[in-house]
Amino acid sequence: MAALLFVRNALWGGVWGENIEEFLDNGGPRCAESSSFMARLFEQILFVPFYTWLFIKLWRRKTPVSASKSASKKCCEPGWLDYLFFVMLAAVYGMQLRYKFTSGRMMFLLNPCHVITVVQMYLVLSNENHASRRVFKIMLYNLFCTWTAMIFPVTDSLDLFYEAEMYWIQHALIAIVPLYLLLSGRYWSDELRDWSHFWLGHSFFGIWMFGVLATFSQLTWVNLNCTLCPSKQDIVAVHLSKELYRILAAAYLGFLGFVFGIAYIYVSLAVRKVAGALQSILDRVLGGKAKLT
Repeated sequence: MAALLFVRNALWGGVWGENIEEFLDNGGPRCAESSSFMARLFEQILFVPFYTWLFIKLWRRKTPVSASKSASKKCCEPGWLDYLFFVMLAAVYGMQLRYKFTSGRMMFLLNPCHVITVVQMYLVLSNENHASRRVFKIMLYNLFCTWTAMIFPVTDSLDLFYEAEMYWIQHALIAIVPLYLLLSGRYWSDELRDWSHFWLGHSFFGIWMFGVLATFSQLTWVNLNCTLCPSKQDIVAVHLSKELYRILAAAYLGFLGFVFGIAYIYVSLAVRKVAGALQSILDRVLGGKAKLT
């Protein structure tokens, strides 16, 4: 019993309880009562099989590797900047692990931005291959999580030493790493402009939201990614429906995922074209002796 109590306290003991100030966005009995158990269960039965089928189908689909990448392995191997980003991501995640353990909120490590941090740690050190390309696409179309967390921050309960500051550092780093990976050429290819890859990322988000987070939220009353009750900043839930807000969120968050994923692709494409134009100018001025890196 002592071991189980220790695990419970470490995972969600600091989220809600008799002697804990209750933040509705974090979870607790009032949060759980905001919508019925049967409504949440119906959504899981409806969406989890569909998203799982779609994810498996898209993951198995083979896509050709561009000829330039097949001929050059240099762009597909980690460099010193990749190791630097890995160290920064690992340091940030280590700090978050310490914060969550100290405050008894380790369940929140299942939230998308913490998962994306781990995924990016894998991507910056991974050789470019079929699996890493798929993982990169999934991550790319889920970056809306990072941007919405910065636009609508929930930092009320982040009261440990520099915990709120680390929140901003982590999300800024998550936003920067994908652009670096695209510009470095390791995960760039023309196939990224095939917008159907969005559905691979969105289907993973649906599985994680309705299958993983919603399940653990119902078992622990921890409001993981607002799957137990809507955030006080969720204008859709406030003005439309608190019962259907998760279904509505799957739609508008999917749209945001598409917008931010395409934005990263075309911003990186624009930067690459500008860099190429500057390289041409330098070549003409300096007789081809300069190289823009």
